[in-house]
Amino acid sequence: LAGTIIPAAWNYAESVLRIPLNFSLAKDEEYTLEWDMVNGLADQKSPNITVSATGEHFGITLTPVDKPGGNANPLKIVGWLRKTIAQSTTNSGAANTLTVTISLSGTLATGTDIAISGLMGVTTPAGALALSFPAAGSPTAGAVFGGSAAWDDAAGTVTLTLAAAAVEDAVYVLAFTLANRVLGQTSQAVSVAAAGVVSVRRARMDSPPGNAQPLGIAGFEMANVSQSTPSAGAVNTFTLSLATFSSLRVSEGATVTLQGLVGAATPSGTLAIRGVLSGDGVTGVEAVRVLGTSALWSAASGSLVITIRADSAAGVEYRLQFDLRNPTVGQESPALQIWSSGTVSARRDVERGSGNQAPLLVAFFQTGKIGQSTASQRADNTISVNLGFRTALEPGTLITITGLTGSVTSSTSSLPVSAATPFSPRASWARDAGVLVFTVLSQTAANATYELRVVLRNPAAGQVSPAARVTSSGVTMAQLLLTTAAGNARPLLVAGFTSKGMNQPEGMSDAYAQAFNVFTPRDNLLTLTFTTTSSLLAGSTVIIDNLAGSALPSTATLPVSCAPAGMAGTAAWEQAGGELR
Repeated sequence: LAGTIIPAAWNYAESVLRIPLNFSLAKDEEYTLEWDMVNGLADQKSPNITVSATGEHFGITLTPVDKPGGNANPLKIVGWLRKTIAQSTTNSGAANTLTVTISLSGTLATGTDIAISGLMGVTTPAGALALSFPAAGSPTAGAVFGGSAAWDDAAGTVTLTLAAAAVEDAVYVLAFTLANRVLGQTSQAVSVAAAGVVSVRRARMDSPPGNAQPLGIAGFEMANVSQSTPSAGAVNTFTLSLATFSSLRVSEGATVTLQGLVGAATPSGTLAIRGVLSGDGVTGVEAVRVLGTSALWSAASGSLVITIRADSAAGVEYRLQFDLRNPTVGQESPALQIWSSGTVSARRDVERGSGNQAPLLVAFFQTGKIGQSTASQRADNTISVNLGFRTALEPGTLITITGLTGSVTSSTSSLPVSAATPFSPRASWARDAGVLVFTVLSQTAANATYELRVVLRNPAAGQVSPAARVTSSGVTMAQLLLTTAAGNARPLLVAGFTSKGMNQPEGMSDAYAQAFNVFTPRDNLLTLTFTTTSSLLAGSTVIIDNLAGSALPSTATLPVSCAPAGMAGTAAWEQAGGELR
């Protein structure tokens, strides 16, 4: 019967193989039957296999088969009984000892490669890694695994080549050291597989909870700071939201440092902090349990140091608030960094709130200019104000211009404003105080300039341009001295004479001079000296009235000299009215 092929029936659902006999089998004769099967994907122990026989007037009941033991047991698929990995530290950039514990359901022969993969986020270059064997491990581990392993940094794989057979059910403990990278990261998904005479399929390795998970490196998964107000000099509430890749441990003396809050007016000392509900649902009570109720504030460096009071949870957002006073002068939002000590992490840039919520962005006037349309007395004068704001201004903010003295326009709460959007089309005007107030109706844009125009009537007398300043309330900004337009466009500069002297030579005071007893008219040189509050523009006319009693006949070309030069060389003289133009 040797070599005879017998067709058999395989029932996968019942796991039963039926072999028909077309001939008789002799008593006490040994027969060997062989067939091929495909191992399953999952490891398993050898199942409880039985053999039986049936026939006409004949039957053998189910009888367990005998097995040789070890890897030769039928349908045994070798797998991992234990496959754990743990690390010694989460510290950024630190030497990290990874401890591996493995045990198998079968024996792996000498020369088998065990590959531990997924060890990403380290800076150790490729090469041989020294192996160590903790005292708690199997005393034979050193003989089985030898003294070193091969490290592939690009693939993140440690390959252990067996120097001796790894025995079924034996527990082996070994360790090797890799250098953590500087940047934080979540723990890595590490797997193990074996390739050799017997191969073991790849499986995800187990790891203990918390910071022992492999290659979880301390760092900030997220860090964000926002503020409640950009107003200069105001008490400002800051909200810090943070989440870390690993737990911040009390046993390691962990602290969190937020640095860069420069410019705040709050003096150094202990600062109260309070927890608030986070986006992950962590309550304020839990936040202060972990982060405490106070922190150490240094005004010089703009640093807030928080000491961890209870171990934090990795990957969970905590949110807290604290108050600082804004400086009284405007400033840009400074760059912030955050890091942890004890549980050591690298510095990380902090994300800042947008717009007015950017931390320690303090509102200020980027530009402030003022001018007018005319310097003429008694004229309706268009006052133009150009203002630029670093931050957005909220509805209800008041912009106050002071120093606009001299106008004769009556006080009113509804002075028309031109080009007002997003400001109210009516302003408040106080004549005696010279105060003009604009109201913001809808939010302004940050880093935008707006022009506001009102009409005020100039007085009947000349005056120099007063100094105008601008302040705000609602969103408070430091007072700014407005830049004035040049020349006659300076605000509320009203044309007038600041000095006006006129004389003639003393010898000309006689009505007539006598010469040889004959009355003879005598020429008289008149001199007018003056200064004005404003420039006299080309085309202007200086009029001198009531030059009565002169015998000089009217003329359109009376010679006139001017020092310094600036007027025409002749003037129009009207004798009857005594007027010189």
